[in-house]
Amino acid sequence: MQPLFASEDTPVVNERQAHPRQTAQGTSARRQSTPNRRSTPDLPQASEDLLHPGMNVEEMMRSIMSEEMRTLEAQVQQHFTSQIHKATTSTPGFDDLARGVRETPLTSRITSTITPKFGSISFPRFDGMSDPHDHLLQYKHVVQSTNIPTDMLDDMMCKLFAQSLKGAALRWLCNLPAESIDSFDELSLEFMRSYSVHIQSGKTTKDLWGVIQGPQESLRAYIKRFSKAISEISGLDDGTAREALKKGLRHRSLFKNEICARYPSTIQDALHRAKGFIELEEENERVERDLARTREELSKARDEREKNFRRERPRQQRRTENRVERSSRRDRKCPFSPPKYALGISPSELIAHLKRQDFVTWPKKLPENPARDTSKYCEFHKDHGHNTIDCRALRAEVAELLKKGHLREFLTEKGRETYGLGGETKERRIVQQIEDTPSPPSVRKTIGVICGGSIYSGETVTAIKSHRRKAM
Repeated sequence: MQPLFASEDTPVVNERQAHPRQTAQGTSARRQSTPNRRSTPDLPQASEDLLHPGMNVEEMMRSIMSEEMRTLEAQVQQHFTSQIHKATTSTPGFDDLARGVRETPLTSRITSTITPKFGSISFPRFDGMSDPHDHLLQYKHVVQSTNIPTDMLDDMMCKLFAQSLKGAALRWLCNLPAESIDSFDELSLEFMRSYSVHIQSGKTTKDLWGVIQGPQESLRAYIKRFSKAISEISGLDDGTAREALKKGLRHRSLFKNEICARYPSTIQDALHRAKGFIELEEENERVERDLARTREELSKARDEREKNFRRERPRQQRRTENRVERSSRRDRKCPFSPPKYALGISPSELIAHLKRQDFVTWPKKLPENPARDTSKYCEFHKDHGHNTIDCRALRAEVAELLKKGHLREFLTEKGRETYGLGGETKERRIVQQIEDTPSPPSVRKTIGVICGGSIYSGETVTAIKSHRRKAM
């Protein structure tokens, strides 16, 4: 028996013609054992029942490949089967969906009730995001307003309730257990329990005491907020409401003074009286707006007249007035200090004269200063540091005394002109020029009137009637 695979020592030359397939197999084996050649991947092991000693290489390879293909197909089939199983188990079956649509939470007694003819109804739609109590109240009011008989009203409210739901709320109703609702009270209880998180808490008396009128809030806006607050409180005491209204009003407002002076008998009486004060407040605001608009218009008209008057004045007059205005601004900005030549006596003579008077305000002693110039002496301060002629306190005191009428006998001619005691000062000349400038002629309005009658009929009524009869 020939070996299955030929080795490198097997003679190939003599057996090539007799056994060509085995020769090729031996050549392949030598290639695998030769170093520095690209190796081929190992063939998978086949089962013993597929390989026989008399099989050639081609049959052996076909057998191995068919076995591998069967194994690979089995693995792929198993993978797809598991994925399909996951997809079908993760989504709800159509049978379950159809069963949920067919089943109803209402009992057969309610569903078998024959619906009477009551016309079309527009129900409010609840989506599960609002207050369920408000929805029930509105739904009951709509159904009870129809012509449904009283003995069938409870069953019909159960049957029609689905028409008032949408979205998640409708799915909630469909997911209730079958045959679990036998009355509208049971349905309302389940509905309120499921959506209790959206039930709004009611207002209390504590919330009413917190309704305060703002500093700039109108009486109309405050009464509107207060009325809304008392409508949201159930079982509110009338006296508590009146006290809360009085406390919430702005201090010293007209309506609060009215309530304190004439206490209302009921809260409705107080709210009724508030209407008159609301109209009064709004009327006052309207008048104030009209007055403000009128004042603004008058101010604009006055500014426009002044602007036109300045533009129409002669140029010389405008220059003169501008000089006077600039001079007055300088006088207000910088206090006047008398010039050195205002008095005709020396500083020593002035100090000697002031010492004999009792109306002089002498300065305080200068503070100690080691760096003071001891070569200079001030007779007014009686201390060193500056000369008497340079003393600013002395100049200010002299100016004050001159304003009061003292020391005017020592003024020079220029000093008398400065203080307006004689001669013509610069300011007086400017004012005199303004007074001498003729004012522009005033504009007089003329109204033309046509007097007299027609040249044909005359001026009297009799002549007019006579002319009309002749013309006819």
